[in-house]
This record gives sequence, C-alpha cells and structure tokens, in this order.
Amino acid sequence: QGVIEDGALEVSLSIDEITLKDLFPGLDKTFAISLRGQDVQGIDTMGDGYLLLQDGDIGDGRVSAALHEGAVVLCRVYHGEDGLHLQHTDGTESQVDPEHDDFKLLGRYAGHINRHGLFQAPGTVYTEHALNGATVTTT
Repeated sequence: QGVIEDGALEVSLSIDEITLKDLFPGLDKTFAISLRGQDVQGIDTMGDGYLLLQDGDIGDGRVSAALHEGAVVLCRVYHGEDGLHLQHTDGTESQVDPEHDDFKLLGRYAGHINRHGLFQAPGTVYTEHALNGATVTTT
C-alpha cells in the first residue's frame, strides 16, 4: 500500500505487485515458473506455487529442475558422452538424451515459493552474501 522512506509512510496506490528484483535486488538471471496443480519431485510445492530457477551453465553435480516425461523433477545433473546422468532426490538415477522430446532442462534450482513462504536453495546467493539456507516466510 505504500513505501516507508526516511521514517515516513508514503501511501501509494500504484504499488500493486512485488517482483523478485524488488525482494532481492542482487538476483541475476533468476526467473520463476508458475506451478498450477503440478507437484515437483523433491520439494513440497503443495501442488501450487512457483519454482525459482537460474539461467546459465549447469555444471556437474548442480541441483537443477527438469521436465522429464511430463513431470517436474529436481535432480543433480552430470554430463557424459552418452547424454545426461540424473540423480533424483528420491535416490533413483536415470540416463537421458537432452535432445529427446520428453526432456527439457529448465534451469539451476534457486528455491521455491508455496503457501508457507519463500524457500531458498542452500548456498544460493541472492545478495552480496549467501544466506546459508535461510527461509523467508509470510505470516
């Protein structure tokens, strides 16, 4: 409903949305994917919410999100001569061809938002310093 600046509240009816850049000015190449009735294997999105991802190279062992056979999964990604090796959060592993129609690597996992708040992936840097897995929640 407004902005507090220099100890005073300035009412502003024009503020009707908050972006990721508003919350975390240091974000770089981070985007959100809306999840509608879609669970994500490995995190509790409650069938709704947002998945926070980062663009860029996905190095070996990085936790990433992928659309695999119609399901959104979090997994560690390893690059090999015969495609990508995925280690899923449930302990299973799979080998995929990144060019196959039923697979799309979405980005590096940065966190997620559900009805309980915003959850950051451990070690993700949103500002000049890492928050070490801190959780920002709403009340």
